[in-house]
Amino acid sequence: MANAYNAPDVENFAYDFSRAEINFGGKVYTAISNISHNQALEEGVIRGTKARVLKRTRGALGLGEGSVDFSDFEEAVRMVEDFGDGWGEKIFTATIVYTAPTKPSITYKLIGCRWLDMEIEHEEGAEGLPATLPFSFMEREINGKKMLLE
Repeated sequence: MANAYNAPDVENFAYDFSRAEINFGGKVYTAISNISHNQALEEGVIRGTKARVLKRTRGALGLGEGSVDFSDFEEAVRMVEDFGDGWGEKIFTATIVYTAPTKPSITYKLIGCRWLDMEIEHEEGAEGLPATLPFSFMEREINGKKMLLE
């Protein structure tokens, strides 16, 4: 049996956000300080004459939720302009690619996305003006792999 221990990789760099490429609807945006996304699988159970669960169902994959934080309000507005009038009704794919020297790329694809809002909280100070855009999505792929088979 092969040794499952992986020694720390002290001779290479890890993946980090500064090497990410994020695009919405095919256009790359760079003034992004955070992107988050999740898509929970809700399981059902079969119960009967026992105290424990007898079986579990395959479950149902819910609508995915996410948000993107633009550190530059100007780029967030430019993105809305790129999507055009009715930007909250446009369905698009978001692609996030992480790279690191000597390592393979890691790609997340969020399919069937839709913008839900543009949250603004601007205040006085030295920092730039940010914007947060929540979105929903239908399906997520990680390096081309789907969570559930069809």
